[in-house]
This record gives sequence, C-alpha cells and structure tokens, in this order.
Amino acid sequence: NLTRLISPRDFVEGHVLDVKALLESKLLDFPAMDLGSGAGVPGLLAAIVRPDPWVLAESERHKAEFLFRIARELNLTSVKVVADRGESYLVDHEVHTVVARAVGTVEKIYGWLRERSTWNNLVLMKSTGWEAEWKTFQETKWGRELQIERTTEYRVGAEQKYRIIVRLERVPRGTSLMTLSERFFCQSIKFESDVPVSASLLPAEKGELAVLAESSSHGPLRAR
Repeated sequence: NLTRLISPRDFVEGHVLDVKALLESKLLDFPAMDLGSGAGVPGLLAAIVRPDPWVLAESERHKAEFLFRIARELNLTSVKVVADRGESYLVDHEVHTVVARAVGTVEKIYGWLRERSTWNNLVLMKSTGWEAEWKTFQETKWGRELQIERTTEYRVGAEQKYRIIVRLERVPRGTSLMTLSERFFCQSIKFESDVPVSASLLPAEKGELAVLAESSSHGPLRAR
C-alpha cells in the first residue's frame, strides 16, 4: 500500500493540508529532496501545485516506479525520481533542502545525512511529540551539530490535530551551541556600570561560560 488514507477527506486532511502548510511556510530552498518519498508526500504533491525542482528519493522499487509513472503522466518536468536512498544520491549531487515526513526521528535522519556535505538545511514535518524528540536528540553525541532556525505550527481537520514544521541548520564546525542553563544565564545576567558597556557571552571550554566585556577606564564592571 502506498497510503492508508483512502477517503477523500482523510487524504486532504492527512496529506494535502500538510503540503499546503509546507509551501506556505517559506522554509524551503530549492532544489529540495523528499527523503523517503513513498507515495509522493510532500514532494510530488508540492510539484503538482507549484513547479519547483524536487528530487524524490525512494529506495523501495515499487514506490519509486509509482512516482516515476505519475511524474511522467503529469509531465512534471521539475521532478526527478531517484530509486535509491537519499544519502546515496547526495554523495555526488547537491540540494539546498532535505525534507523528511514520517521517515524517522531527527537522530535517525541526521545519522543518515551527517557525512554528506551536499545539503544545507533539513526540514522535518512533525506532530505532537516533537519537543521530546528534539530534547532526546540534543542529549546525543550529535546534539550540538544542529540548531533550530525557524518553525511553523498549524492544526488540521475537525479534530484540530497539531502539526509543526521545523527547519534545522548545521552548526558551523568549531562552534558550540549554548546549553539551556547557559542561555538562561545569558538572558538573566545584568550589568552595572557608570559607562556604556558592550559584552559578549560565549560558551567556553568544558561547558563553562566566558564573559568577555569591554569597558572604559571610568569605573569597574560589576555583574549581578
């Protein structure tokens, strides 16, 4: 089976509205790859609505054949179907955005893509449970290699089911992300001085916080 949603209403609420939200989110840069495209959601449906360049990566042969047939019959010239794993395609090809929907956790997906330098950002289509999934990822050995750039939240259907689209970007090598405690400290620290002070707060070695401040000789810098 390509999809379990067979009634028109279920298909619209379960697939079409998600694709609509993705296109309206402005979280995509093209060309984009639909990782584990399956029945073509979101990539194939998105290409039907708008002729942006998509790569539909699907390693299961019968699903890839379906995608190729539909793209050919609808004359979707902006769509390229790849009957292979997405990370294999990325060895020799470049995309700006990798999109993943219902193919695994962020830890699993990043594990597939981590060694490829041919993609810029990762867009995940998630629902309830995303916050816990992201927290779990941050506690892994790769947890500081990705950061959330932007998100879009919305609800679908009569039951108002929660959805979130998350755009992740790689943290440049040599840069460390602040822990939650470090972020809190940066937001809550207050400086007192008789003259204007410019301060930068950067994570130091061993998770400590280095406070680097520049002050004139008019008076000492005090923190509270």
